[in-house]
Amino acid sequence: MKGFMFTLGAAAIVFGASYAQSALLPNMDYEYDGNAVPESSTPSWNRYYDGDYSASGGILTVTTPGTHGGNDPGYLEFQQTGSWSPSGAGLTVEVKLKTISSNVNGWAGGMTIATGSKYWPIYIGSNWITVAGGGTGDLSFNSGDAFHVLRFTSDESSGNLKLYVDGNTTPAHTWGSTSSGSSVLAFGVTNGSQTGGQIEWDYIQWAYDGAYTPPVPEPASLSLLALGALGLRRRRA
Repeated sequence: MKGFMFTLGAAAIVFGASYAQSALLPNMDYEYDGNAVPESSTPSWNRYYDGDYSASGGILTVTTPGTHGGNDPGYLEFQQTGSWSPSGAGLTVEVKLKTISSNVNGWAGGMTIATGSKYWPIYIGSNWITVAGGGTGDLSFNSGDAFHVLRFTSDESSGNLKLYVDGNTTPAHTWGSTSSGSSVLAFGVTNGSQTGGQIEWDYIQWAYDGAYTPPVPEPASLSLLALGALGLRRRRA
């Protein structure tokens, strides 16, 4: 029994690791890794409005003072300017983040993804995620308990944005888009109503030559799980 538990435990560790860490996207165009503030990374990012930010140990912490409904002092936004150029073949944006605190209305921060013709303003709270604001969010999700991997994809034709969470190959939610006149990828606190929140960002990466779902479990992971099941059958026999 101990042998089986060890085998199954090893399988669970490898299986979990395949989802705990994100693989680089196919034909990835860029990755920001949190080791420096975005304006000092390559290619360059633009910083807008007020806020506090720091990078340490591969984590970028973004904070804005003030609270929604009060005298907001502005907001912080990093807007990519160097290589964000969706080609019409579909796009994928993946981030790894953890919410630290929210403002009085529950906002912690957000993202903006726009392709020139489609626009998705993403609002992130400690317990939900939504697009274009509204209520307490479209998707109930605890993003404050640990770092989580969020993968957003769009096939460019339907105008829909899908969200995959922590390597799950089934979308957690799908949103439609509104029209846009620009192409932009922004993250931080992208709207004045989000001021007063704080998010830690581990990385952000993207590819705009396809809408990629998370990879299936690695063959090695499945093999170990199969061995564990086989050991259980033999033990019972």
